[in-house]
Amino acid sequence: MPTPLSIPLPGRPGDPDAALVLREMWTAPAMHRLTEANLDRLREFEHWAHAEQTLRSQQAYTRQQLLDWVDGRAVPMVIECDGELVGSVGARIDRWDNTAEIGCWIDAAHQGRGLVLRAMRRMVEHLFDDHLVARVEARTSAHNPRTRVLNERLGMLHEGTLRNASQVGTERHDVAVWSILRPA
Repeated sequence: MPTPLSIPLPGRPGDPDAALVLREMWTAPAMHRLTEANLDRLREFEHWAHAEQTLRSQQAYTRQQLLDWVDGRAVPMVIECDGELVGSVGARIDRWDNTAEIGCWIDAAHQGRGLVLRAMRRMVEHLFDDHLVARVEARTSAHNPRTRVLNERLGMLHEGTLRNASQVGTERHDVAVWSILRPA
């Protein structure tokens, strides 16, 4: 898949320099540390955060994401801000249906600075501009108000809520389904 290794994130004057950078093996130690530092927050809404988080598991995840990228089934990126890795944005691609499901998270210290919106907007643009997919979806915990606001700002449409559809720790969460279509 012809994806650049780094995609600049355009912003307004005064915004920090940021980019989406391909998740590669060199990113695994920093992403492991970042995940560990944000684990309590991530466990509120993310099922994967309840598994044991080790450097080895982060390396295995990164390796699998790279294989999926080479096969055209994923676009695994990390968010870099002023030279520091601060979060993750990724897309899982379903070639059969010509769709992608996107997701993201960011370090607590970098929330509220517009980085997630910039990163998600650029990921959606990349998926559409390179004609990788015709539809982008986000499936998020309906209990997470930040994702609702983010998806609305991305221009996504709330298509519905899947009741009790995701196991998050010991709880079941409703899952909100959002989408945006490639412009004609």
